[in-house]
Parts: sequence; C-alpha cells; structure tokens
Amino acid sequence: MKKVVRITSLICLLSIICLLTVGAYKPAPAADKDNAFDVSQTAADQFVLDEIRRSAAEGKPFCTWTGKTKFETPIVLYDVYDQCNGYVYKLRTEGKETGYVQLNCFNGNFDVFCSSFTGIPAYEGLCPTFEESLRSSCNGKLYFLGNMTYCIKTDDNTFQALGSVNTINVNDAKAEYDSFLNAVRKQTEEQAKIDITANGETKNTFQAEDFTLVSMNDFSDFYATRPNGTRQKVTQHCSPTAATNIMRYFRSTGASPLSKSLNDGMIFMEMYYAMDTNSIRTSDSILAIGTNAANILPGITSFCSTYSCPPASIGVAAVFDTEFSIALSELAYHIDQGDLLQIELEDFTDSDIGHSVVAFDYSGSDLIISTGWDTSYHKYSYFGLKIGQYEYIGY
Repeated sequence: MKKVVRITSLICLLSIICLLTVGAYKPAPAADKDNAFDVSQTAADQFVLDEIRRSAAEGKPFCTWTGKTKFETPIVLYDVYDQCNGYVYKLRTEGKETGYVQLNCFNGNFDVFCSSFTGIPAYEGLCPTFEESLRSSCNGKLYFLGNMTYCIKTDDNTFQALGSVNTINVNDAKAEYDSFLNAVRKQTEEQAKIDITANGETKNTFQAEDFTLVSMNDFSDFYATRPNGTRQKVTQHCSPTAATNIMRYFRSTGASPLSKSLNDGMIFMEMYYAMDTNSIRTSDSILAIGTNAANILPGITSFCSTYSCPPASIGVAAVFDTEFSIALSELAYHIDQGDLLQIELEDFTDSDIGHSVVAFDYSGSDLIISTGWDTSYHKYSYFGLKIGQYEYIGY
C-alpha cells in the first residue's frame, strides 16, 4: 500500500480490503425493509446492466463494454451498521477481463461510485493477499466506509483496514461514518445548485489515447540511499509516482521543456528524493511512512527548477481535518484551465493519512483519475471522496 502523511500525523497505513474469492462470497442481502429504497442484488444487477448498455451505446474512447459484456457474482459491501451499501462487479467481455463497476447507495438510490474499462478496483491494487485477511475476519464481510477505505471486522468487534496496524472501535466508526454520510448529502445538495460548466473557452485538451501511464509497480524494485549510505527498497511511493505521471504527461504534449533524456525511472527517483518520501534524505532510519503532504509541492517545484521546466501555473490547497471543503467547481476550474491535479485523499481511520492520485479530467460530477495501482484510467464520483489537499500544475 502507498500513502501520504502530514507532518503531524501518526504512522499508519491507508486502509483497503481486496477482492473476495468465489468461495468466500457472502450471500447477497434481500431488499432491506428498513430502507426506503431497494438495495437487493436483483436491483443492483439491473442497474449495472443498464450502466453497461449505456456506456457501450455512447461509444467513448477505450470503452471495452459491449452487448456481450457480462458480470461475475458481485461482492457485497456493508456499512458500519452491517447494512448493504453497495456492490462491486467485475466485468468480462468475450472471455476477457474488462474492468469493474462499484455501486453505492449513499443518497437513497444506486449511483456508480467508481468504474474503469480496463483497470482493477482500488482494494485489488493495494492488497494482493486480501483473501487471507478476509478469512481472518470475524464474519467474512467487506465494509466500505467511503473514500478508498475498505475494512474487515476483527474478533474483538473493531474495524480494521487491511494493511493497517490501527483499529477503530464500533462507536467511533459509527460517528465518523455518520459524519461522512451527512457531508456527502450536504455536498450533493450544494452541488445541485452550482453549474460547473466552464465559463468561456476551456484550455483542457486531455486525450487519454495520446498518453500511457506508469504505475507504482513500475518502481517497486527500485532502491534509494539514505544519508548514512543505507539502501532501502522503494515503498509507500504513491506521491512521487503521481508527480512522475504529471511531468511525463506535459512532456508528451510538448508543453513542458523537460528533457527527453530523463527516463521514467530517473524522473521518479528525483521526485522520490525531492519529496523526501519515507524521510529518505533526512533520516538514517529505515522508515515506511510515505510522503509528508507538506513536502509534495516543494518537491515538485524543486524538481522543475533543477530540470529547467517551470510550470506556468502551480499551487496547492489544503483542508485537512475539515469536511469536504474543496468544492467540485474549484477542481473543475483548474482542469478547465489545462492544469492536472495531484490529489491527496484522507483516510477514514486517520485524517492525516491518505493516498495520492492524479485527476486528468472530469465529466459532470465524476473525476477521471489514475490511481497509481495500474496503468488505466478510472472514473470516481466526487461525492464520496474526502480530499484533504491538492496541487495544481499546468504548462
């Protein structure tokens, strides 16, 4: 797992749970009589089938879904009250894996929280041994708590994010989850009053087909050297990976004068050192604490200065420890200006910790992002993401 941490944060991993095996699937719940809407698997199956048909009919670039696309038995998601709050569908088209769709029902009806035509769900990317952790849980259920947080329940009835050493008791989890739902509803109501359509001519010319992403896996076998000469394998490196994709993208368009003599690995390692990821420049101790969020913009600025490729626009906005204070219209404005956004997402169990992604584009209230776990683009609903900070970079 890869993460970012604030200077004041405790050491903790971003929480994610991964795919269940077929034998570990929990039975899908029937319609919940306590809810005003139908969250049964039958209703979800129909919703995702309609979504597949709609996307296939639109004929968007890179769409791998057709009339022959089928879905596997979905993974059932639960909230802190053990009520179904969503499903994850893995898709196949003519025998090939063709992405996924995650449905959630935070606002009284099903919505697509995230999807990809070719990519993998977040929990798959972060937790390759998820089956073992799921089997070790007390009930085999997968809990989705918003953002990119997936949890299991332990034998002592606490929630634990896979890959994390921390747990959260049920009462605290319920309080934070209720706060999350209220924030989603409030944000949805406020956004309905706002037209995020760009005023005037947009400078955004992003074309996914013209650019190939790199992922964290591309650098997972790299080593970095500490001040005392100790070498440590690269880890917790989502932030320098995100920045690497941004630098590569603008170079690929011709907007940035970054020299083509720098290969992907060189760009990444320079970012890794510039951001002081895992305190690689400032500590002799072997650490796996990710990147201080406060170091991200200075690291990017330092890299650009060193390699004579200063952006035309660059800046940061941070709202850690607040509830969804960064408006979608604010993100859309920067994207419309031709900027890319490096976004730091806050974690459910520790608001000082998160994961870095890159927003390349948006469509309505959906952000088109690279998660860093694969080389695919993913569509994530703005509603349900807790953004603690973002950097905007443009040429």
